Amino acid sequence: MNTKNFFTLEVINCLVFGIALFFFPDFLGKEYLTNPEWINEGSKIVAKGYGSLLLALGIAFWLARNSGPSVARHALVVLGTFSNIFLIIIHSMAILGGVETAIAWGTVVMALILAIWGLMLIPKERDIAV
Repeated sequence: MNTKNFFTLEVINCLVFGIALFFFPDFLGKEYLTNPEWINEGSKIVAKGYGSLLLALGIAFWLARNSGPSVARHALVVLGTFSNIFLIIIHSMAILGGVETAIAWGTVVMALILAIWGLMLIPKERDIAV
């Protein structure tokens, strides 16, 4: 459970969802939303914007995966950890509120794994970065 493997799993996660959101927002909406009629031109633009952000984050994690100890690497571990914690909260609320289908629990589980992993890495990275 090292930083390189954490970044690699973040890359996979970011690229899968980034590509899906950027290129196939209709498909993802039909799979995740309980009411696919909520998909409109505005929601597609928001999905594509978020998808482009995920693609950029995936590139950042990819470039950092072989980096040595640094403040920047520590910052990326913190970013990955807390973004996954927020995803757990957002998707859990959406599922329990009837906005997303049960398939979103897969996203919650993946985010939970990455959040726990990141929380275990932060103290190690902090010692190196300070």
